[in-house]
Amino acid sequence: MIDRFTFDSRDLRVALVHDTLLQWGGAERVLGVLHHLFPHAPVYTSLASRSIVTRLSVDTDLRTSRLQASPFARVRPLQALLLPSAMESLDLRGFDLVISSSSSAAHGVHVPDGVHVSYVYNTMRYAWQYDDYMQTYPLPRIVKQMGKPAAWALRNWDRRAAHRAGAIAAISKTVAGRIRERWLVEPECVIWPPAELDQLTIGRGEREGYLVVSRLLPYKRVDAAVKAATERRLSLTVIGDGPDRPRLERLAGPTVRFLGNVGDDIKRCLLRSVIAVIVPGEEDYGLVPLEANACGTPVVGLNRGGVAETQIDGVTGILIPGGDVDAFADAMQAAAISKWDRDLISSLARARGRPAFEAALAAFLERVMSRRSEIANI
Repeated sequence: MIDRFTFDSRDLRVALVHDTLLQWGGAERVLGVLHHLFPHAPVYTSLASRSIVTRLSVDTDLRTSRLQASPFARVRPLQALLLPSAMESLDLRGFDLVISSSSSAAHGVHVPDGVHVSYVYNTMRYAWQYDDYMQTYPLPRIVKQMGKPAAWALRNWDRRAAHRAGAIAAISKTVAGRIRERWLVEPECVIWPPAELDQLTIGRGEREGYLVVSRLLPYKRVDAAVKAATERRLSLTVIGDGPDRPRLERLAGPTVRFLGNVGDDIKRCLLRSVIAVIVPGEEDYGLVPLEANACGTPVVGLNRGGVAETQIDGVTGILIPGGDVDAFADAMQAAAISKWDRDLISSLARARGRPAFEAALAAFLERVMSRRSEIANI
């Protein structure tokens, strides 16, 4: 797989920067691929958990910010306010190439000597989508209202910080649009995240039930799938955990079960055996739909956001215009009676796998570094 990555970094001093390493999700999986491509690059971050770092590599050269020693840094609303200054304080002198992996503040690092390219998963959610973000926290309404001036200040910082990067790549057209609108910056390209699909095979047996794989946060709108399954008495399995789980369990009827976080083997087994995977929220991109497709499993989701970019209505899944419960329930039942070409679904997903990411990233870095060489020779 590594031979798809043709960018030659042997004579370059490279550093990787990531927002935080406190949980393992899609962004951290991408960082893991970047770390594999640049194994000698130190990884800079604001805050880290050793258990997460070891998933990158046991010998990762990790360099954290001053927040690592702060007793307040792991309080999530407070962390949002502290991250910008923490990222700005990282000492990145002496590097030829710095690659930031950013969904909040990593794009705001100062790179005094080299080229900074930023791979962006989203603009700062808690600044630009403040009301959705704060649904996660059971705080009094007046406290949430008091936080709005801070969100406004963070938006201003976020926009200014974006102009520090020498080049920006977005994970999807959806995110590229947010970058243009919110940062007033034109991203150089869209590079799909590396979907790890090699170990996923098509399920040929009888299919039953439906599946949601998601962090259980209010903005993920898992409640729409739970309500749809409960009202129509459809079997639904929910993989994932989060602060919204107690509320979702209260909404759920006897046909809905919650497994929490599970191992990859259980997840792969379910992806191969269900009728469809349900993606009820608007995703920035979404790797789970592609993992489902790689198993020949269609996706039911909204016709917007990342799902609308990865899915073909009627071919790889069913896209619905609105997110109401009845629309999801109807689409779930339609998926059960539709005839799906599972081989076609799988082959279309694999075109967006890790080799495509590595080839696109190599071409992007070649363009950026060649521009630097041209300027140096003037």
